[in-house]
Amino acid sequence: MNRLLCLICITLLFGCEERNSVQTSGDEIEAKVEMSYARGLLISEVENGYRVTVRNPQDTTEIIGVYNLVKAVESGVDTISIPVNSEGLSSTTFVAFFDEIGEIDRISGVTFTDRVMNENLLQNIADEKVRELTSAGEVDFEKVLDVNPDIFMAYTQDESAFSRIEKNDIRVVMNMEYMESTPLGRAEWVKLAGCLTGKLDEATAKFDSIASAYLALKEKAKSGNTPEVFTGSRYKDHWYAPGRDSYIATYIKDAGATYTFNEIEGRASAELDMESVLVSVSDADYWGMVVSQDDPYTMEQLMEIDPMYERIKAVENSNVFFCNAAKSDYFGDAVMEPHVILADLVSIFHPSLLPAHQPVYFSLVKGRE
Repeated sequence: MNRLLCLICITLLFGCEERNSVQTSGDEIEAKVEMSYARGLLISEVENGYRVTVRNPQDTTEIIGVYNLVKAVESGVDTISIPVNSEGLSSTTFVAFFDEIGEIDRISGVTFTDRVMNENLLQNIADEKVRELTSAGEVDFEKVLDVNPDIFMAYTQDESAFSRIEKNDIRVVMNMEYMESTPLGRAEWVKLAGCLTGKLDEATAKFDSIASAYLALKEKAKSGNTPEVFTGSRYKDHWYAPGRDSYIATYIKDAGATYTFNEIEGRASAELDMESVLVSVSDADYWGMVVSQDDPYTMEQLMEIDPMYERIKAVENSNVFFCNAAKSDYFGDAVMEPHVILADLVSIFHPSLLPAHQPVYFSLVKGRE
């Protein structure tokens, strides 16, 4: 039985924002917008627009791109006219950033429209206002040229293809949110969408509200006990789990729990020996994962994958929680709802703290009959 069984859990902090004015060359005043969580995004307010620098969140010395966003002028080799009228997106995750600030109608094309779950964009797709940009599982740059958006937002480097579309006056803007180590770091990239659409103030207000709600939940979780939680899944003879600096591990800690695999450095998933993992997780209180399937996920299905899971305390006590990505927009809207995910986790780990909470993304797997 082929079931997609991926790892998951969660983390975050919170972010405030400050603007510090500095004098640059000549008479230009540059107001730096302090990014509290997003390590890969730098924004400066300059005369008549913004200067946006995109860096590698894991190595901030690596500059991915610098974009000069200028109000009410035609885009040029070194500038992008804002607000942009239309955007092509290489990831469904980017949809949430524009929807959060009420700018969903500026999206003219997106890859993998069959995976879109955002209701507002689905309506625009049905109304043929948004085009599919994928062929054979990859970005189709012929379709991008045909849609002809003002910008194409991407997350991977493909210099040959990008240079081709940029020759047709379609500017490529890189978005590295997926490499951020915290959920709030990912959500803070909404400010990039704010700059592009002329709504930085609205994007900042939205983010601050989300961060405040997140921090309040994080503080509440400190009053409960501290269960041990692990994530990950088996593939062939190995177990794969994210490192302690991943946003998944952060979610777990911010929800008032300890992360079983906290010895794994970095944010990427590590390959672990299956037998040693079974020993490490045998007494953990909870096991979290992401699945993707049309029918409900059950404990019986979990046991069919590996009967050895019976040896795990979390399985014995029916303390396995999951998100079904086929039913909830975990790879889309969730990027702008870290506070909702955190509430799900707090209610699972500390049910008495949020007794009225209704799960949105994560819930406990139904126990065996």
